[in-house]
Amino acid sequence: MARQVIQEVECADVRDHPAVKAWLGLGSKPVRPKRIYTLKEHHKMSSKSAVYRLEGIATQGGSVIAKRCRRWSALLERKIYEKILPGLSVEAPGFMGFVERAGGQYCWLFTEDVGDRWYSPLDAGHRALLGRWLGKLHVRSADMAISDLPERGPDFYYKQLLKIGAGIEQIQDTLLLNPNYRSTLRTIGLNCDVLTRHWLEIESLCNTLPRSLVHGDLVRKNLRIRTQQGSESVIAVDWENACLGVPAIDLAQAHDIKSLPDFVASPELTGYWSVVRNHWQHLDRRDLERLAEVGTLFRCLDALVWEIERLEADGYIDRCMQRMKIFRSLLDESLRTMKWLRP
Repeated sequence: MARQVIQEVECADVRDHPAVKAWLGLGSKPVRPKRIYTLKEHHKMSSKSAVYRLEGIATQGGSVIAKRCRRWSALLERKIYEKILPGLSVEAPGFMGFVERAGGQYCWLFTEDVGDRWYSPLDAGHRALLGRWLGKLHVRSADMAISDLPERGPDFYYKQLLKIGAGIEQIQDTLLLNPNYRSTLRTIGLNCDVLTRHWLEIESLCNTLPRSLVHGDLVRKNLRIRTQQGSESVIAVDWENACLGVPAIDLAQAHDIKSLPDFVASPELTGYWSVVRNHWQHLDRRDLERLAEVGTLFRCLDALVWEIERLEADGYIDRCMQRMKIFRSLLDESLRTMKWLRP
């Protein structure tokens, strides 16, 4: 499994670090952090975000997470942390502050540090916690008037499907690929054709659930386990892909968790069902299982779009095609589970 690399920042005076300068700009007392740790560093030539832990800077000597990201992403996450999650009464990082640079493309977002204990889809207890937490999130947000978030229903994923088809044609026309890679792309294209033929069924399944707040990127790196007073809870971070829509993608399941622990979180559907069944009485357990499978398909579509965009942008053929072979296999398996593809 991928592990988070945490490195201490070395600087003569921590108050000179950009994250600390932004924090002090909130008007807080000028507390000097004990240490600064890099949790995620951005690349100078890219738009990737950077994440730091400011140790000893919060109330009672606690730590704060400082995230530097593009303005649109920062504004979205601010709304989630500050306005939406507190009203849902679910476990979530506390909002600590926001700094918007005048005329800048980037902002700083500050949230509570919820620790380094990562969620593991291999742990049945973690999966049960996540299933129940998601049930509360989806049910409560469906009853809440939420606006000004991106919309991602079946129409969004149908557009992803079209992007994949166009991207495959572009790649085959412009890149020199070996026969094995061309076969992979051909199979992905055929699987996309199968999905297209069953899209009305996907829409019908998605319509069995109301729109709710969706995290959109529930993987182990974005989930933490926190223990307080002997009780464990799961907490989601990094809400930059959050949206309003069908919650299927949050329910996505890995058919072989051990081989793909970082692809989806695989929340326990029994725990989820125990929360939602009294609120969504029209939903039966079989439909829930099929919705989770649709979520896996949606996750595959997103992943394939990302890989095609990377391939077109940087040309790392072998790296991208190896990942696309994995997603092709996942598509095959999900389509067979839905009985849309012959064994």
